[in-house]
Amino acid sequence: MKFYEMCLYWSRKCPNPREPKEHFLAKEARVKRLVQFVFLVLSLWMPVKVAADTILNPGDMLVTISSSARPDAVIHRDSSTGDLSIVSSGGFFSNPFGIALTANGAILVADRGRRAVILVDPVTGLQSIFSSGGFFSAPNGIAVEANGDILVADDGLGVIRLDRVTGDQTLVSSGGFLVRPTGIAVEANGDILVADAPNFGSGGVFRVNPVTGDQTLVSSGGFLLDPSGIAVAANGDILVASTNIPFCPLGCEDPPGNVTRLDPVTGAQTLVSTDGFFGNPFGIALEDDGDILVADPGAHLGAFLDSGGVIRVNPVTGSQRALFRDGLFQNVRSIAVVRGNVPVIGPVDDDPLVIGPVDDLPVIPDVTPIPEPATLLLVSSGLAGLGLAKRKRHPRGA
Repeated sequence: MKFYEMCLYWSRKCPNPREPKEHFLAKEARVKRLVQFVFLVLSLWMPVKVAADTILNPGDMLVTISSSARPDAVIHRDSSTGDLSIVSSGGFFSNPFGIALTANGAILVADRGRRAVILVDPVTGLQSIFSSGGFFSAPNGIAVEANGDILVADDGLGVIRLDRVTGDQTLVSSGGFLVRPTGIAVEANGDILVADAPNFGSGGVFRVNPVTGDQTLVSSGGFLLDPSGIAVAANGDILVASTNIPFCPLGCEDPPGNVTRLDPVTGAQTLVSTDGFFGNPFGIALEDDGDILVADPGAHLGAFLDSGGVIRVNPVTGSQRALFRDGLFQNVRSIAVVRGNVPVIGPVDDDPLVIGPVDDLPVIPDVTPIPEPATLLLVSSGLAGLGLAKRKRHPRGA
């Protein structure tokens, strides 16, 4: 819940409940900047190790961080110990988004700012440009095909394939349904799935033939508000992370983000989990036991700040559990899980946050195809910042 909404709910605690909304929003922005600074200072004491001989094991997690408060980075979580380490940061990174792993364990990062795919050595953290320029406009999602070739969802063009050896680019599909491709995944038969949101609130998931580039609709509308992350379950079901709608018109209620399951044949939508910790669910990945991991840059895990984090979702009940909830994960974008037959056994948190289960979630039937073309410190800091802002606006004696 945002500070302005909290003021409306607890009007007696607002400095001036009748003050125009834009004044509240300006104060909220100042408070957020102050709390972000506090998070940055606190993060200096967090138990995070800088990259040093990172060994990737089955079940380990990798996330991309794109933040103005600290260097862009790839962060690793060891599944057996729960330890966090920075695999690689700074360097070529300039707004990293999608993340994927090659068969030999190398890390691939789609970087929008660099207009490139960056290869990262997980052991040394060394970065190298695997492919750049060419068709790239705003590379976002990334996935690896069975033969090792790399697929990129480019927000502004379409689907681009990179040769696994040379990095040479080939345009697989563009135009048609593909307006703002964000997430990308590969089905067991090799077909390509793309999450796309041409207009906020009217997103869809589309299937692309990997040879011809032909596009077909899987599902659209419904719970797919602004789909971004996409993954394929072991049984073939499609899981989509959909953010809430930004730039909500004045007076409307922002719908919560969600995770939605799609039937791969009929396109029928089933809501798996919504609201709770979700702010802007963006990246999505699946653990070997079927649990869903969501990278959410706006997760509601802080006091007055949508602090961002990684959330584990039970695929059956929809219950949510916060895995990471500190300033290090502000603006977390995407997540990948190291594949293997070993289940995740590591500790999650000494004092985990849990929400759920979610009961009586609605189901949307088959979709008709469309024509193809540290909390107290943070609270006190936020309140202090609000008080300072108010005194600055209304000096004594004025």
